[in-house]
Amino acid sequence: MYNRQTVNEAMEKKVIPYMTPNQFYAEYLDSAAKPLLSRAAHDPEGKYPSKEIFSIMKIEEFSKFIKFPIMPARSTVYEFFWMKKGEMVRTDILQKYIVGQGNVCFCKEGIIKSIDSCTADAEGYFVIFDKEFVLHFLKNQNSLDDLPYFQDEGSPVVKLNQDSNQEVGGLLDKIYNEQQVNLPDRQQYIGILLCQFLIMMRRESGSTVNKRNHSAAEIITLRFIKRLKQDVLKHKSVLHYANALNVTANHLNKCVKESTGKPVTTHISEMIVLEAKVMLKQGDANISEIAIRLGFENISYFTRHFRKHTGYTPTHFRDKFILQVVT
Repeated sequence: MYNRQTVNEAMEKKVIPYMTPNQFYAEYLDSAAKPLLSRAAHDPEGKYPSKEIFSIMKIEEFSKFIKFPIMPARSTVYEFFWMKKGEMVRTDILQKYIVGQGNVCFCKEGIIKSIDSCTADAEGYFVIFDKEFVLHFLKNQNSLDDLPYFQDEGSPVVKLNQDSNQEVGGLLDKIYNEQQVNLPDRQQYIGILLCQFLIMMRRESGSTVNKRNHSAAEIITLRFIKRLKQDVLKHKSVLHYANALNVTANHLNKCVKESTGKPVTTHISEMIVLEAKVMLKQGDANISEIAIRLGFENISYFTRHFRKHTGYTPTHFRDKFILQVVT
């Protein structure tokens, strides 16, 4: 048994880390891609500033230097990618999205995400920016997070029709070409074009093609997933989440299983394992410390739980991951 105070202090730590663009590229991008990164960051060392970040990159240029999958982390910037060709598979928390040709996929800062795979024929653009950059061009400070594709209840994927897809491609080409030169007012022009793109995507996400009315069960499920992200390190019982949502445990389980095909307990277990994988990947804590942070009072129980859901012991998973890291 662990000391209760030690458990509580450890559980206050943020398990899944925030990762800056510089940390991400240092960890996942092969050194051979440094010239590409230097050009994208407008810096000889390929380093992004601490704020007012903007960068647009061609997927076909960068993806071949990244080894997938990319493990879960919270980004410190906003991101989106447009698939001109090919397919990318992304997971947000526990929801998997297959992003194909003619799709735009968004990610708000702070969201737990991972990239499972990217096909060899993938083409398109990957864009990152922070709130400080875009707020120069927005009247309302909250207007960025109010966009439907950045909200928990909305879908991060916008599917474009043929005409809209061509328009998006042309607009992103214009932004990319502008970033390659160092003309006066370059950043201001890029910011205006970026806002044009975000507004266009707001319209597309509200179109008949993309609009979706959630059922009562789906609304409860979305609320459960949101609460799970907040409470999973402290609460692992179905009853806790049912009480938090003012429904019975049976009703919560029925709604979640109807919407996702999996019961509440499976979602809780998967979220715990997701947190554990990230901690093991970071490599700065031993197995006992990870068990404490995840709320397990018995390391043997943590090991059994992890092996049941992954097929590996925590130690074997860590060894396997370390062998796969790009150097």
